Amino acid sequence: MKSCIQSMNNNGPKVRNTFADAVIELRDAINNKDDEKFMDIAINATKHMGDITNALGRSDKAIGALSYEYSILSESIGKEVGLKHIYSGKIHTGILESVDGKTAVLKNGTKTKKLRISNIRILLDNELYQWKLNNLDKKTRSISCMLPKTAHVETIQKTVMNIDNIVDIKLKDVYNGPQIDENSISLTFEVTALSNEDIENVKKLFTGFGGIIR
Repeated sequence: MKSCIQSMNNNGPKVRNTFADAVIELRDAINNKDDEKFMDIAINATKHMGDITNALGRSDKAIGALSYEYSILSESIGKEVGLKHIYSGKIHTGILESVDGKTAVLKNGTKTKKLRISNIRILLDNELYQWKLNNLDKKTRSISCMLPKTAHVETIQKTVMNIDNIVDIKLKDVYNGPQIDENSISLTFEVTALSNEDIENVKKLFTGFGGIIR
């Protein structure tokens, strides 16, 4: 990670050359037993000690943040993630395919995107969900399901809302006519979700409750 920070720093060559020159200057002063020169170097260095201390602290924080980000990314391989570019502010979403020392590879459908780890931040789950709400076209479908009369509508709705990417569920119709068994009831819900696949997951939940999709 430390070499990654240096290699991507535009001022890196200048800083490294300045550091090398300073080391040579210090070496020459010591080898020549030039006490006056050595004292000048030491005094000038102490004038900036506060800045150096603060800079080292910021550097340690940056390295720690990168290490943490890399760890989270490594644990998210194969999962859907949102990655925010810290400079452009653009958010990329998709399945995280792989991570190496410098790059995260994200796949969304047929598109593959490579992003430098040092330039991105992984979104928290609630941030990714909110981004989806704001940016994706939501799907709304009606689902009619025959369930036992003892079924508790509010419990069903609360359970559905715990499914990933479900935005809303409303009870639209209750029917118990002659086509329905006397111990059953037909409930029609309007479900809003982020994808058709998410709505299919609601149907699976209904059948798991012992319901029959109509």
